[in-house]
Amino acid sequence: MLLNTGSQNFKYQLQSAVGRTSLLKILITESLYNLLKEEVKALQASLARH
Repeated sequence: MLLNTGSQNFKYQLQSAVGRTSLLKILITESLYNLLKEEVKALQASLARH
């Protein structure tokens, strides 16, 4: 699925931007990624209704 591939690529870029991975940085990255993923799902659902 194209969106999923894009999500994985985005996640990788996000981790790269965070830099050297400490546990805290990984947790922050995962939290941001999950929040954004939920936003995208909500947006897609909203667009599908219109």
